[in-house]
Amino acid sequence: MEQKKQLTEKEEQEVFDAYEEGFEEVARGKISTPARPAAGGGIPEEFIRIRLPNSKNREVIGVVLEDYGQKLLVKCMDGYTRTCRIPGKIRYKVYINPGDFVLIQKWVVQSNEKGDYLYRYTRTQVNHLIKKGFLKESDLQ
Repeated sequence: MEQKKQLTEKEEQEVFDAYEEGFEEVARGKISTPARPAAGGGIPEEFIRIRLPNSKNREVIGVVLEDYGQKLLVKCMDGYTRTCRIPGKIRYKVYINPGDFVLIQKWVVQSNEKGDYLYRYTRTQVNHLIKKGFLKESDLQ
């Protein structure tokens, strides 16, 4: 059996950087996919990019209660239940089910009653939001 060579911290960082930079060139078709660093090789934990609510843009997270086809009934984290419209450009590209966490934008007029759908969170993203403190376990009911 071959023993795996332990990389120094500097070598690990070089491999990791080459791996990240390689994706741009792979997308352009210049090179093949770079080799992944060895598992457990001291690579920092995975970074997850999640769209968070921006209060300046009147955005809030909510849970879908009912689906009305082109509209949703959403229980928002600020305590209001809003009827949210799904914009036409994304209406047929996304599937939203009751129980999904969504990001909505409140309307300027009737802000406590209506809003627009912006984004649906995946289960992994919801778990990450709970872990980071943006959502509470009590919000899941």
